[in-house]
Amino acid sequence: MDRLGLVDTAFLDAEDADRHLSMAIASIAILDGPAPGREEIGTALAAKATMLPRSRQRVERARWSTARVWVDDHRFDISHHLKRVAVPTPGDRRALFDIVGDIMSRRLDRDHPLWECWVIEGLEGRRWALLTKVHHCMADGVVGSRLLDSICDHSPATGHPAAEPPAARHNGGTAVRDIVKVLRSPGSLVGQARRLAVSTVSFARGLLPVAPSSLMGPLVSQRRFASVSASLTDLHETGAHYGATVNDVALAAVTAAFRTLLLSRGVEPTANSVRALVPVSLHDAGDGEAGNRLSWMLPRLPVELADPVERLHAVHTTMSTLKGAHQADTATVATALGSLLPPGPISWGIRAATHLPQHSITTVTTNVPGPRHQLYLLGRPIVEIIPYVPIAVRLRTGIAFLSYHDRLTFGITADLDAVPEADLFAQAIADGLAELVRKAGAGAG
Repeated sequence: MDRLGLVDTAFLDAEDADRHLSMAIASIAILDGPAPGREEIGTALAAKATMLPRSRQRVERARWSTARVWVDDHRFDISHHLKRVAVPTPGDRRALFDIVGDIMSRRLDRDHPLWECWVIEGLEGRRWALLTKVHHCMADGVVGSRLLDSICDHSPATGHPAAEPPAARHNGGTAVRDIVKVLRSPGSLVGQARRLAVSTVSFARGLLPVAPSSLMGPLVSQRRFASVSASLTDLHETGAHYGATVNDVALAAVTAAFRTLLLSRGVEPTANSVRALVPVSLHDAGDGEAGNRLSWMLPRLPVELADPVERLHAVHTTMSTLKGAHQADTATVATALGSLLPPGPISWGIRAATHLPQHSITTVTTNVPGPRHQLYLLGRPIVEIIPYVPIAVRLRTGIAFLSYHDRLTFGITADLDAVPEADLFAQAIADGLAELVRKAGAGAG
């Protein structure tokens, strides 16, 4: 039996503390048709599922302990995990996203391994979708992307997996390894202590309250979902033109969307209106591990700036400053040290914190590197992959963006009641990206 890590357990504890939360991540792969029959998809996924870590395990409390552990599910039946639904006519993207919001609002059954695959048929253009839903305690976004890569094929001929599946992570050595990774950074011991002190101060500043707004507050159980995508080549060229990264360009577009949302609600954006929680992956390239290995940065988004180029430069400067202050190191060390403590007090603390009204963070915004090569499933090409990130602890919006082939696709999760403007938000991201691309093209000319 393997014990869950601190971050893995935190996602379960947060869900336990608030009945309105469903802490699952997902990817929605859009494929050219026709949709496979129940037996065809069942046979294919049954063969793939044996490769995936934790796919045949469920979570239990350890005997004589408060720790949560992975145990084999000896009654595993893949039919429990395969679902099917059809979108109503005309099968457009709004109909698809309504179904995605409904599926992701429901909690996974903890009596079984914590994942599901949904075939969504009836999309316009003779297309269909495969929604892969995994509890966040099993995987972070990077691992989720690797899982999708491993169950797909790299050619129309089936049976040629595009990537090796991640391996199940054993929690025991991970905490120590993450601490050592921070402490082994270049420089003397005094220099490393100074770096950690600077990181701690920077992280503490990121926990200062932001301006009160309707963007934060209690959540209902239902979710809205929307999505938009853009050319990755265009975003690379735009970033290069302004001396910024693709991630900076994406965050600048998200910033533009929050500015639009606030203005639509009659609120004048200020420098203290929006702070994002930005996960930082601790997975090494090729480490092949499943589970959550995350730290965080806490940038303020410059929603007060009306000019798109000024916003991009401000985002780039903020992210460079936080990286230079090694802000993520504080969360890395704190999480690693917490993993070495008894699980009972840690779980109690997480649940208690979930009930407290936090006023420091407005949204979660995560960048998931996806496959850059064409993927296939059952001989059918995957034309688009859309990411989904859950929301919790008074965050009424969450934005994930995932690269696949030559597209960067944004998935916007929103509280059903508090954020009815999910489509407006998605369009504002698209407009923000298009404006930056246009200005970069004009400047280059």
